[in-house]
Amino acid sequence: MPDTATAGAADALRRTDFRHFLAIPTRWMDNDIYGHINNVTYYSYFDTVVNEHLIRAGGLDIVNGPAIGYVVENSCTFRKPLAFPDTIDAGLRVTKLGTSSVVYEIGLFRRGDDDAAAASEESGLAEAGAAPAKLALSPPGATEREFEPLAGSLGEVAVLDEAVHFAGVDTAEGTFEQGTVQIVFQRDGTSDPAAVVLESDGGRRVALYVAPLADAVRFEYVDEN
Repeated sequence: MPDTATAGAADALRRTDFRHFLAIPTRWMDNDIYGHINNVTYYSYFDTVVNEHLIRAGGLDIVNGPAIGYVVENSCTFRKPLAFPDTIDAGLRVTKLGTSSVVYEIGLFRRGDDDAAAASEESGLAEAGAAPAKLALSPPGATEREFEPLAGSLGEVAVLDEAVHFAGVDTAEGTFEQGTVQIVFQRDGTSDPAAVVLESDGGRRVALYVAPLADAVRFEYVDEN
């Protein structure tokens, strides 16, 4: 049984309470055996109007963007039945906005009706992507010019016959020999190409490419002076 406060709020919702609407056509499959929209389907309408607004008006990139949203609480108060082939006008408004959270109020109106058939209050939490990883460049001292080759995932070992020392980090933005290099890692573990560059006393440079989420490190000669 819905609580009195929630039901009272739903009773008061009218079309004039909203400025943003999204028309959602119902589908034949939305009806249940009782001839009206199944209760569970209402929540898909709530998700549709919120996310359509965030993508179209808010610039949300659900594929490559760093931010994701979580629904931490929602509810639905049913006032009137809806059924296929009704067209639903889903009204959306923000009732509370924080620094990383938001509360939406949603009203579902049958096309032509001024009173809400169903109402929802939905609390969302936004989480930004992981902060860019920072790689501090600290060249080893002159007494630390040893390199021990490691076996790769395929069991291959490459032996360097010359002592090498740290020369810099090579990125798409250029080669950095000092300071701090910022490498952005995406949620799937990938990052922009980057390589640690080593240089021998004879001037031969070796680039070590490290792939996040990969179980191997490969190197190749990039300059043989």
